[in-house]
Amino acid sequence: MSMNREQWQNEYDFLRQLYNDYTIAYREYDKGSNEKKRKVGYRNVKHLLQVGKHRITTNEELYNLVTEGNNQYGVIEFFQSRYFGSDLGDLLNKIQKKITTIDN
Repeated sequence: MSMNREQWQNEYDFLRQLYNDYTIAYREYDKGSNEKKRKVGYRNVKHLLQVGKHRITTNEELYNLVTEGNNQYGVIEFFQSRYFGSDLGDLLNKIQKKITTIDN
């Protein structure tokens, strides 16, 4: 059974918040003013990657948007810290487009 508009919107809202949190954590990890801030940023990045990976890989429809049906290499790249922020942004755009095409 396909997800309806409300379910897609819920996923979008969750992943949008994850994206915002990840952006802040990655900035701290990458450009923190001292080692302590970078370590905290790194731990947060790892945690948020795990949360995102679990959310996406346990939802077949989200997973299919990431893989576009068959691209296994893209999944591996998607969950690498240096790509996750931009790839998650792309996924959010795909979800927005999907939401606009669903009749409710």
